[in-house]
Parts: sequence; C-alpha cells; structure tokens
Amino acid sequence: MPTVHRRVTRLAVTLATLAICALFAAITLVVPVAVIAWASTSGGGTTEPGGIWAGVSYYWGEWAGTRSDCAWSAFLGSSDLGGLPGGEPPPRVIAGVNYRLYVSVCPSGNRLVWVPQVPPTVINRWSSSLLTRWLPRPALRTAPPSSRAVVTVGTWFWTDATVWRPVSITAWIPTPTGPLWVTTTAVPIRLEFDPGDGAWGSGPVTCVGPGVPWLVAFGDGVPSPSDCSYAYPHSSAIAANGRSFTARLSIVWSVSWRASTGAGGPAGPLRTTRTAPVTVREIEGLGIT
Repeated sequence: MPTVHRRVTRLAVTLATLAICALFAAITLVVPVAVIAWASTSGGGTTEPGGIWAGVSYYWGEWAGTRSDCAWSAFLGSSDLGGLPGGEPPPRVIAGVNYRLYVSVCPSGNRLVWVPQVPPTVINRWSSSLLTRWLPRPALRTAPPSSRAVVTVGTWFWTDATVWRPVSITAWIPTPTGPLWVTTTAVPIRLEFDPGDGAWGSGPVTCVGPGVPWLVAFGDGVPSPSDCSYAYPHSSAIAANGRSFTARLSIVWSVSWRASTGAGGPAGPLRTTRTAPVTVREIEGLGIT
C-alpha cells in the first residue's frame, strides 16, 4: 500500500508539473521592435495608447496613478495558481532584456504577464517611439490656396492651432516596490515649411508657432505677421511631374521626460510631417499701347 501511495503521489506531481509547463508555454511574449505596437485593453485595435504592450502600460497625459483596477505582484508559483508546484520561474531574456513573470489580478479575471526589467531610460525610449507614431501631423493651410499659388506673390502657410499644445504619454511597469513610471512630454516649438522647389527656390522657411490664418480683412500683398510665408520664384511647370511642387510642412517638437525615480531630462526633438502638392502659376502682364 505504501508503494501504491508513493506511485500515486509521483503521478500527481508529474501531472501538476506538466500542467504548469503547459501554462508557461501558453504565455505570449511580445518583443519590443523599432516601431512599438501594443494590445488595446478595450479590444478596439491600436488606435491610441491606453493598453498594455509587453508588460508596459501606457496612457495619455501626466502621471496620475496606474489608472488600473488590477493588482500586480511577482508570480511566485504555487500560491498564485491554486496550488500548482514549481515556484517562481527563471527570468526570460529576449533581445538582451530580462523579463519577470507577474500576476495581474483584475475584476475581470487573472492573467500572467511577462514584465520587462528595464531602467527608466529604456521606458522613455519606448514612450518616445509611441509619441513619434501618434503625435498629430500638421495640415497645410495656405493663402492663396495651394492649387492657385502665384509666382513672386507671398504664399501664407499655417496649420490648425488645435494641434499646437503639449502632448504627454505615461508608461509604467509594476515592480516589487511599486510602479516605476515615466512621463514623456512633447511641446511644439516651431513650424518648418519646405516649398518643394529645390534648387530653384530659396530653401525652407521656419517660423515660431502654428502661423496666422489669412483673412480677407488682411488684403492681398500683406506679409504674414508670423513670418510664415514663402514667395515661389518660378512656376511649378518646372517640377519633376510638370504640374506641382511637393511641399512639406513639419512641426518640430521639443521632448523631455521625468520618472518616478527622479531621473529625467531632454530626449531630443521629434518631427511630424505632412506633404501636399502646390501648383504655382505665372500671371502674364498686359501691355497697353
């Protein structure tokens, strides 16, 4: 009887061990790439930050707590999964990054998440990648309209003032001592207009702010008070396609970051750009005799 008991015990342990191994194998790890993607917690796709990607949680705005109703703790084995043996699994190392297994206990259910063990500088780098992808691109507004620009006549350019505001994104990961968070903030500092006429023109124009929209009350021939204007010296008939120049309008953003550890500082500029065709015509003068 003792022998049978020992065999039954060994069989139970073996089955339990196989079960936990299968559970580990079923856990999906998303590896960081140059352009960051994440899974939306709402199930609505990847339209904006607001979910968990590879164990890192993101949301728009400054740090305001985890914004999560889940409790996080390091996975310690049997006590976390209803008596399965095994203890805490060893960390995984993917692309030089260590990942530790955590348990996320939520009202909707529990799940296991591999959380990267990285310093704030790395989290900031990932957040900056998200900002690069999701910062607004400027819409090119011009007067005269971009389809009817005129040679040597100053063309005003501007973008919508609604995009001219700081944008912040916060990322955080659970740690044994509490959340480690990083807030990365981009502030628009200047507008750059590349007219697209290359060596035929005088080069890109830079101005501070989003530019000033042209109004009829300003009249024609008045320079933009924001210096956001450009006079094309030649018709776009000389463009490569024989019709229009490809202009580029960019917002240059100053980026900084701060972390719960007290670390932080500048993170380098970012650019968001949109292109648009600009057709430039010559107006023939009329000779009177």
